[in-house]
Amino acid sequence: MIVENLQFPRDKFAVAEAGAGRGQLTLPLARRLPKSCKLYTLDSYEGPYRADLKVLMRVLRAEKLREKVIPLVGDVRDLTRFEDASFDIIVSNELFCELKRRELKMTSRAFFRILKVGGCMVHGNLSPIPESPSQRLLIDMDSSSKWSTSPARGGWFSPTPEEVASIFEETGFTAIRTVYVNMNIHYGSREAKRQLRTWGARSSFLRDRSRIIEKYGMDIPPEYITFCQKPSRMN
Repeated sequence: MIVENLQFPRDKFAVAEAGAGRGQLTLPLARRLPKSCKLYTLDSYEGPYRADLKVLMRVLRAEKLREKVIPLVGDVRDLTRFEDASFDIIVSNELFCELKRRELKMTSRAFFRILKVGGCMVHGNLSPIPESPSQRLLIDMDSSSKWSTSPARGGWFSPTPEEVASIFEETGFTAIRTVYVNMNIHYGSREAKRQLRTWGARSSFLRDRSRIIEKYGMDIPPEYITFCQKPSRMN
């Protein structure tokens, strides 16, 4: 959805991806970019994500995308390595759950600085508002150290679309809009338990939610995608 809705400005431009991970967004984006363009990816690759950089590099080499993609190791909360107005497009997917509110505001200001005038941003995040008991499972588990060995930073699963839009507007971005996408990813009870364990669910959580898991399984919450722009005319 993010890649399909990107409008490329011209033949030669630069894209920044914050929080690249294994390349779930990097790869489909790189495949669409013209050869003259560069995609700079940034990720800290810490903790459980330490091996993701090797996975990304291996796939980039296999698909002959290394000329387009420049993987960088670093914290998205510190973008001082990039000069002002360095990029035409900034993207991310499921990054904001890794940032506390204060950090998201700081990162938004940094994005504004490194984005060119008239440039656009697209950010995808899972909704923190469940639409069913089966969607609530992942949100509840990931929001508390009581239930997870690796809960989301700051105690939130993800910011709401309204919070993201408000922060972007406060920063100075315009043309802010949100698109909702149903993930349509369902796990039966057995697979749900396995996935939850993989994502850090404690045994106490699986016991406490056993009836819900057995009855409904687990569904991934819908994703919302926020689009915005750095205005062409700056005050």
